[in-house]
Amino acid sequence: MKGCSKSIAYFVSSHGLGHATRSAAIINQIHELDQNFGFLIFSNLSKTFWSKSLNEGVEFSNERMKTDVGLVQLDPFQFNHMDTIAQLRIFLRGDREQDDAIRKRMSQSNAVHVVADVSPLGLRMAESIGLKSTLVENFTWDWIYEPFAEIHQEYEPICDRIRQINSSANLRIQVEPFGKPRKHSAKARPVHREFRTDPAVIRKQMGISPSEDFTLICTGGIAYEYAFIDLLKESEGNYLLCGSFHKLQKSNNIVYLPMDSPFHFPDLIRASSRVIGKAGYGTTVECWAAHKRFYAIFRDDFRESEVLKEFITKENLGEEMKLKNFQAGSWIDRLPPLDQDSSILQTKPNGNHFVASQILKSIEAN
Repeated sequence: MKGCSKSIAYFVSSHGLGHATRSAAIINQIHELDQNFGFLIFSNLSKTFWSKSLNEGVEFSNERMKTDVGLVQLDPFQFNHMDTIAQLRIFLRGDREQDDAIRKRMSQSNAVHVVADVSPLGLRMAESIGLKSTLVENFTWDWIYEPFAEIHQEYEPICDRIRQINSSANLRIQVEPFGKPRKHSAKARPVHREFRTDPAVIRKQMGISPSEDFTLICTGGIAYEYAFIDLLKESEGNYLLCGSFHKLQKSNNIVYLPMDSPFHFPDLIRASSRVIGKAGYGTTVECWAAHKRFYAIFRDDFRESEVLKEFITKENLGEEMKLKNFQAGSWIDRLPPLDQDSSILQTKPNGNHFVASQILKSIEAN
């Protein structure tokens, strides 16, 4: 970060991609409002992700590490409680060597503020150094773990510790759609990454004509073995399939998109006719911003799903698709015709300006 004399340390939850996409949108807006800050990003995501998601001119350093446990996933739709509890116990105790390394990097980059997107590590480090901090969230982990504690009592002290860490934040911002409303928290509209490339250009790059209908299928950045690929090949529809593929390629009516593809994912959503996949914050809000119908797969044992389902229903954004139906491919060739104009380019309001402004005000108040 050669051009910036001070930085904002940004700790992003390692659970899923929604926290990272939201963080990228906020970082871009902070830079738009004030170019004096560089960003020291702590996350488990690659520099490639941040390079694609952050706007040109944003100076950042990617410190790749585990900043959160969340839930230990077996696949995009299942998780393991015992492994989660075991990892949380270790994680919340802290790692002295890692903590010292983080403090050193923050000192070297002249960090003046810490932002944490539900990462307890970021808030704990801010308190240990004496820096002001901001907690950005649509949920906190203590809220997610609470129902699990009824069966696994080991979550109870974990929830208590996370509540204690969260209470150290100087500024708390809840972004819609969020779970439990919290007193003294600022409330922001949904935060999403901006769109960059015209849908016609995206379609041309994928070999799909402007008039063709195509469905985007995704599982939130976690690799998944699709059992219905052969059924897709026999279908009359066109599909963009996101997964752990070796390279970007098109075979007949399917475009196989690897996790590290060069495409800006919001542009793929906007260029599609509809989206099918796991309901996470990032995909839900970017479908909302792009006016795209979302056939969402919810997890009955994950509290956030209730909030996202309510948002999707209220905004008339889409409808639920049961996991067993998704896996079986019974939806193929049964999707109703589009009931909206797939060429809509006007996006919904973005809460990133409000969040960025609140963070900058907090820094100025030091």
